[in-house]
Amino acid sequence: MRLSEKSISLRYEFSGRTILNQLEVAYLRVKEGNRLLRGYLASVVKVAANRIGFLTQIGLPDLQSQIAEKADKLAVELGTGDGPLQSMQDKLKTATN
Repeated sequence: MRLSEKSISLRYEFSGRTILNQLEVAYLRVKEGNRLLRGYLASVVKVAANRIGFLTQIGLPDLQSQIAEKADKLAVELGTGDGPLQSMQDKLKTATN
């Protein structure tokens, strides 16, 4: 093997190791990210369960679903331009003109 072939071979070997090292570092970052995400989601589940338990204890087990239904209704009203918000807005426009 001539010197230039040997240096090319060493360069490829070094490059291969560099790529493998970069892949390993990337894999470890993904693995750490997954661990952090799983921990975060587990805490979100605990908070939600505690909130539901608390609402049930104080006699408001359906509060969360009632709020969600009203928020959905409001979003539809805002999107279609119907409902009490639109009539209030119309009255304000009329009063200021």
